[in-house]
Amino acid sequence: YGGGAHGGSYLKNFHFDLQEGAFIGFNDLSNSPEELWSKIADEIVNEIYMGDSEMYYDNFYQVVHDRKDPNFSVTDAGLTFVFDQYEIAPYALGMPSFTIPYSKMVKLFNDRGMRVFEFKESDYIMADYYEATEYWGWFIGGAPVDYQDTKSDDEAYEYCAFKYKDIHTLADLKALLKIRFSDELIDRYLDIGLFKEFDGKLYVVSAGRGSDISVHHIDYDVEYTKGDPEGKIVAHIYRQDFTADSTEPVLTGEVDDEEICFTMGDNGAIFTAFPTLW
Repeated sequence: YGGGAHGGSYLKNFHFDLQEGAFIGFNDLSNSPEELWSKIADEIVNEIYMGDSEMYYDNFYQVVHDRKDPNFSVTDAGLTFVFDQYEIAPYALGMPSFTIPYSKMVKLFNDRGMRVFEFKESDYIMADYYEATEYWGWFIGGAPVDYQDTKSDDEAYEYCAFKYKDIHTLADLKALLKIRFSDELIDRYLDIGLFKEFDGKLYVVSAGRGSDISVHHIDYDVEYTKGDPEGKIVAHIYRQDFTADSTEPVLTGEVDDEEICFTMGDNGAIFTAFPTLW
């Protein structure tokens, strides 16, 4: 544990790599530490928004994303990130901490980062699921777009230019989706017409859907034996509702299970069913 050389922090964790006989910090875990932290920061911010975000400073989003060489500790559940008192919240919240599951970030670890942790097969499958969830969100209004570049078609739909890495055409999009979805699912959802090319450039209808406010949280179990051709993730959806006695939603005791089936391919799980859970 070292002193406050980074971001005014007085707690900084290093971990010893037994194979290399050296201490490592956060920036050693990935070849793209900025991208890794951006992913983790998004998860932390989302967790704050899902809770009592009004308890945090107004600029917490920017402070979290601007964090350099963050404090972290290794736990069975994931990496736990700790912020100093007064950094993103007043004294009453102490030192806010957030545990991010390994499956949320495993795809951004480098070889050295992978050696530090003992990942289970379920971690990799859940990482595939979270990646697929990002892509799936594009079909329900969460696509990354350029709002300044728009087109209209004969049906009077307004399309915005799709803006994601090197995906520029429908063929590019299909190639990406095939990594995580079966051909049947891809064809079914592309046939809806949300994505369309104009002059060889990919556009998408920018129309979001609301989230399911009855969902309190979701836990997942992975049912898969290494070497099997297929498996499934079981999502346990815990329901909430509002009551006359509380201004906050409360658990109803109802838990719904949804099965998310997949086959195993060369690049991991390929989902043959993908219900929208939120």
